[in-house]
Amino acid sequence: MSLASANDGWLQSNVRVLGSYASTSTPSYALSALFALSTPFGFASPAQAAAEAAAKQQHQQQVARASEAAASRGSSSLVARLVANVQSNRSAASHAPVRTLPPFWQLAFFAAAFGTGGYMIDQGDHLNGSGVVTAWSLTYLLFKTVPVARQLPRNPLAMSLSVAVLTLGLGVHGSHYFDQTSWKGAVPSLGARVAETDGAVKRAVEKRPTSIFASTQPVQSRGVLQDSSLPKTGRGSTNNDLARTAAFHFRRGDAPPAHAIEP
Repeated sequence: MSLASANDGWLQSNVRVLGSYASTSTPSYALSALFALSTPFGFASPAQAAAEAAAKQQHQQQVARASEAAASRGSSSLVARLVANVQSNRSAASHAPVRTLPPFWQLAFFAAAFGTGGYMIDQGDHLNGSGVVTAWSLTYLLFKTVPVARQLPRNPLAMSLSVAVLTLGLGVHGSHYFDQTSWKGAVPSLGARVAETDGAVKRAVEKRPTSIFASTQPVQSRGVLQDSSLPKTGRGSTNNDLARTAAFHFRRGDAPPAHAIEP
């Protein structure tokens, strides 16, 4: 057992084991095939289509009656329609038929989405392929499973689709996508990277400056900069003083001192 897996907990190790199966496109293609085979069952039966049409017609009639009642009280047309929609939705919610299985065109779309993720994995892009499968799995669970969770036991096909999305979509590809080790090399901000050297696992953390204004080169002090700006004569300031002294004595007519005549 490697050092990284030994330091992980039970949950993290199991997540990595599940995510290891995302290196192949078999789970995503299995999801795609399951949704493609379920597409013919997405067509509504005659009884269900009639019930949906009746519920839609009843909803439109309730909206028209509620809008007329709101307009008669002096409300604006926009406010009347909003109030009518709210009232009709509340009254018709219990009478509307519930479809536990999505329509055929939605099933076909999810089959194509999962197949696209499998194709990306086949091309070597495991991370983004798993991301596509994970995103559409979350979409299916949030919008097609949660609203009809109580009615799922009555439809084995809808139950099997939800379970497959939960296990293969989120359990396998979601574990791989959200696992930190899967982002190695994809996100530069993750400085900790695992490197295997001589059979042992070592963790190398990149050293970055604490600020974007920090510099890795030593900064010279002001005194050093000032010394470097002086001429390379050895006694630049002393020679200038001697020249000024000699000029002063020359203007006075005195003989200049001996040290002022030095070259």
